[in-house]
Amino acid sequence: MDAPAVLLAALKAALAAPGEHRLFRAGKLPGLFPSRAGEAADAALAALKDGLLETVRTEVRGKIVTEWVAATAKAAAFVHEHDSPKAALLELRDV
Repeated sequence: MDAPAVLLAALKAALAAPGEHRLFRAGKLPGLFPSRAGEAADAALAALKDGLLETVRTEVRGKIVTEWVAATAKAAAFVHEHDSPKAALLELRDV
């Protein structure tokens, strides 16, 4: 999966369930992005830098820092602009 696809999937997940979400998955705990490395990390940093996601809080446990984020209004506009109508219809059919 390339970085734009990872970003789009993460933003759609954040918008589907309003509230705060873990930025990265950790073990069995879910997160918007699958890992802290590679394309997923680049997409997460781009989302934070562009204002698509905002950091709500951070938790520090020893050396591990967990960021909790929420989707912004810019995220909804980004998804509407970059998601194809055909993909939306396929998701609707699956539901």
